[in-house]
Amino acid sequence: MKKNALSSQIGEFSVKHPWWVLLLSLIFIGLSGAGIKGLEFTNNYRVFFGEDNPQLLAFDALQKTYSKSDNVMILVEPASGDVFTRENLQAIVELTKQGWQLPYSSRVDSITNFQHTIAEEDDLIVADLIIQPLEMTDEQLQYVKQVALNEPLLKDRLVSKTGHVSGVNVTMQLPGTNPMEAMEITTVVRKMVEEFKLKHPDLTLHLSGMVMMNNAFGEASLKDNSTLIPLMYGIVISTYAKLI
Repeated sequence: MKKNALSSQIGEFSVKHPWWVLLLSLIFIGLSGAGIKGLEFTNNYRVFFGEDNPQLLAFDALQKTYSKSDNVMILVEPASGDVFTRENLQAIVELTKQGWQLPYSSRVDSITNFQHTIAEEDDLIVADLIIQPLEMTDEQLQYVKQVALNEPLLKDRLVSKTGHVSGVNVTMQLPGTNPMEAMEITTVVRKMVEEFKLKHPDLTLHLSGMVMMNNAFGEASLKDNSTLIPLMYGIVISTYAKLI
């Protein structure tokens, strides 16, 4: 009875004083939404760790001592199964040059621009391992293949041990001021890859690296926003409807 009396009083007050009810409702909504300004969207993996996380602190110290590991790795897989052909090496040369045009890129490494040292009498000559591959002879192709597959800094890093896959690693210096940096880079990289595939249809390109991983978090969140969140609200509304 008390519950019914209270409901009747609330209903009567709402009917007699609609403007007060509207004003109080707006105030309640405003107070409830005060925390919205603190909400932000980020795809940075650091949000999963506390500021005093020992592993994260050690990782930050390592990056300060050496360099950041934010990168985009572009894996090149030729249909022929052999990276060391004139055409495939020329494609890697072009991809390496394009890597410098990506936003925030600070370094680009591949088998073509690897600094190879050779000795001629008393001189040490340091130069790119592969220069003008379309003009290389069969002996030169065999030589660079032997060097690349036996160089510890290249083998299993930028080229597979069998030479069927190679990689172009683009190191990024992200300012960290924009939470959408990873998405910005990914958009440019994917566009570059699509244009590259049109020119080199025999090559399959795969994208990996820290930047791509961060972007995957963001894309997964956006996908959830379009599917799981509406589903959640639907379940809440249907459950509430059954209760009343």
